[in-house]
Amino acid sequence: MPLRYPDKKYLIFTSNRLREEWHNEKAVTYAELNNLLSEAGNGQDDIYWVKFNLSDY
Repeated sequence: MPLRYPDKKYLIFTSNRLREEWHNEKAVTYAELNNLLSEAGNGQDDIYWVKFNLSDY
């Protein structure tokens, strides 16, 4: 559920989607796996915030 920042200028939301790289079946090295796990889109919650002005909509 998106939240509005207290100053009402930003919208905050999370996503736990997996990037496309996680859907292929090829083997990966430890270094590749470590990189995938430390970036956004790894299936764990990522936090996003965007400028938001209700009067623009």
